[in-house]
Amino acid sequence: MKRVLAILLTAVMLVGTLAACGGSGSKEDSSKDAAATDESKDDAADDAEAQGDTAEADDGEKVKLTMWWGGSDSKAVAWCEYLEETIEAQCPNIDMEVTPIAWSEYPTKISVSLAGGTGPDILACGCLMLANFDTVEHNFMRLDDKLDGWDGWDDIYPNMIENGVVDGEFVGCLFPELRPFFWRKDLFEAAGLDPETPPQTLDEIYEYAEKLAVVNEDGITTTAGFQVATAGSCDQPLWALMNINGVDSMWDENFNLRLNEPEVVECVEFYNNIIQNKICGFQDSFDISGSFFVNGMAAMSLNDSCNTVINMKENMDWENVGYAAPPSELTGTYGSFIVINNATKHPDEAIEAWKVVCSGEAMLKNAEIVGYVPTRKSVEDEFLAMDPEFNSVLLEMLPTAKMYGVSNYDFVYLRDTCLNPTFSQMFIGELTPQECIDQIYSLYEDGRTIK
Repeated sequence: MKRVLAILLTAVMLVGTLAACGGSGSKEDSSKDAAATDESKDDAADDAEAQGDTAEADDGEKVKLTMWWGGSDSKAVAWCEYLEETIEAQCPNIDMEVTPIAWSEYPTKISVSLAGGTGPDILACGCLMLANFDTVEHNFMRLDDKLDGWDGWDDIYPNMIENGVVDGEFVGCLFPELRPFFWRKDLFEAAGLDPETPPQTLDEIYEYAEKLAVVNEDGITTTAGFQVATAGSCDQPLWALMNINGVDSMWDENFNLRLNEPEVVECVEFYNNIIQNKICGFQDSFDISGSFFVNGMAAMSLNDSCNTVINMKENMDWENVGYAAPPSELTGTYGSFIVINNATKHPDEAIEAWKVVCSGEAMLKNAEIVGYVPTRKSVEDEFLAMDPEFNSVLLEMLPTAKMYGVSNYDFVYLRDTCLNPTFSQMFIGELTPQECIDQIYSLYEDGRTIK
């Protein structure tokens, strides 16, 4: 029962993280999400039941398969239409329906359908919630012994295969969204900094940020020197800072937190100083959509390489934006996993369609439409030709990009109940950085499922 409840409560997850393609977003209130779950549960359950009741096809008839994709904007719609056409063209025995679903509805629909053992045959699942949605009952098909001869084993980067492993078994192909280091060249010049040379260490980032931050006469930070999240998703900039400081996971293989290690404590102190010294303001104090950087309100940021970059190219002076791989051999990844529902009534056909979605051809098309980074070595030249300068940065990051650690069933609990609220207490001065870390440990140890 506890695990079923945990599945239902994944609706509290941040839309930005589930999508892993729309920026940092803001933390949703748990009680509001629970109410939203109750209100839409019946509709979601009806949808899930409809998806799971597809009858077995007779010989010679097409098999009806369904897939869900997070997002309902024009880009998501175009991508879903492409998948339908491509899968049906390459798999004549399949009648494919790919549904783009608004982010406001998607978490609830996934939670309810998986808890009920139904849902679409294939779905895109936010990367950090993979284990949480999968649950100990294994909602997603284990694929190791079902992909004999699959070209992806050799063509996809090994770290990307590893990212899709839960409990030692491969369950999904990641469409990654990476976080390059971005900076505003004009603001660098105005502050007397070299516009072609970004900072290379935590200390340098802080020094640069102090020079770049702009605080008005009312004490409001109007230009952040370095953007960090203040309203939810604090795990994302913390993870980036940990990478820059040489830390390669947020927890160990037994899901024990590593936040008390000196290198991580330094990152938490850095994060707090950015806020306390008004180098970055509180995002929820401004009426904006998207990140500070995209709104021209930050000089430096680790922004996503997906929709954010598409928006920057459309709405900013792109020639005035500098970008490079983060100053570390380590780098984090977000994105969406393509997984197969264990409740599918057509496993063979679902695997067949899954292979099309995870092909190099489809990954390139997704990069063109949506913005995820292809993980297949065989299409690197074509991906590079799409945008030689920027995509070369992404390809530099790709071979080492990884998630926070082994897939953690308690990640949503860690982020939403332990880390984000405690960071908020630190930001307003109620807790010191060490007290913040201690409280996160205490909450996590008391409430986590996997001990």
